[in-house]
Amino acid sequence: MSWRRHNSGFTLVELLVVLAMIALLVTLARPMYGAVVPSARVRADVLELAASLRQSRNRAISGGRTITVLFDTEQSRYSIESIVEELSTRTELKTIRPGDSEDGILRLEFYPDGSSTGASIELSGATIAFQLDVDWLTGRIRVAERDPDAS
Repeated sequence: MSWRRHNSGFTLVELLVVLAMIALLVTLARPMYGAVVPSARVRADVLELAASLRQSRNRAISGGRTITVLFDTEQSRYSIESIVEELSTRTELKTIRPGDSEDGILRLEFYPDGSSTGASIELSGATIAFQLDVDWLTGRIRVAERDPDAS
């Protein structure tokens, strides 16, 4: 009768190879993570702003009153009925139609019939930019991705 030793563990070499592979993956993933997160924040800001504008339009229609949205381009924030929303620190807010703004403040109004004063707004980060258009006749909000280097 022979007794065979049965080892069911990992050797030190195998563990070191696995740890080296994990370290390599973390090293490669870190730069990709750094590039993705800022653009994701800008994208989240755009989606949140578009949802807030749609909600403001719906409240104007259902409440039968004018709802005003103020955009502060210098502080990268907007306010709806005295509720101020800050954008991410790396998201830049600017109006594309500068004639619509006074002293860096853009005033957008939604009316009870669904129409608005209209606006064209850009939210941008280092690697991504979006244009948000509010149609004056219908109050419809459209979001489109833009080339961040285009002026």
